Amino acid sequence: KAKVSDKVKVALKKKADEHNDEVGDVKSKRTTPGVLSDVYVRGIGAYRTNPSSVRPNVSSPEQWAMARVNSFLFALRNGKFRSGKHDTDLLPSGHPMSSKKETKAESYNDYPQGATNNAKRMLEWREKYGRDVVRGGTDIGWRRANDIANRRNLSLDVVKRINSFLARHEENAKIDPKFKDEPWKDRGYVAYNLWGGKAMVSWAKRIANKDD
Repeated sequence: KAKVSDKVKVALKKKADEHNDEVGDVKSKRTTPGVLSDVYVRGIGAYRTNPSSVRPNVSSPEQWAMARVNSFLFALRNGKFRSGKHDTDLLPSGHPMSSKKETKAESYNDYPQGATNNAKRMLEWREKYGRDVVRGGTDIGWRRANDIANRRNLSLDVVKRINSFLARHEENAKIDPKFKDEPWKDRGYVAYNLWGGKAMVSWAKRIANKDD
């Protein structure tokens, strides 16, 4: 595999930055210096392994590789190639010439029923005793409880946040003895169970670790 010199890396980064400034926030048209580097390296390889395809006015593999990069950027901006197609697997998945398939974001709704019960119980406590009494948890925590109570799909990113939160607040899995008769006043216990509580721990950890 050809190496990309520091000088070429700087040039490719400049091209990527200028291109992204031109196309704005359109994801299907944006690129990165790393992608352009891959295109460049493939251009070097094509020059060496298929010299008959190189135009007579091209005098070096580096010149051919940079021309390939410029062709790739043209296709990114315009949704088509000037001539033959190349590097379609490096185009963003939303691009009309991309050979990548759109992938649906992974999500989960098979979390334990016990986690759903925990979240529901917190919501019922707040409904029964009022927000001035049931004061544990943040707005995000209460939104998470609504998701879990209604068994909505949770994205992988959300599952990872749940895993991280429960691991950080493990000490809140048990009710503080002073709130034994009024557990809804234990802020830590309420906050912990908004995220599914102890019933959610092993499931969230398994999903998060599987992805890692």
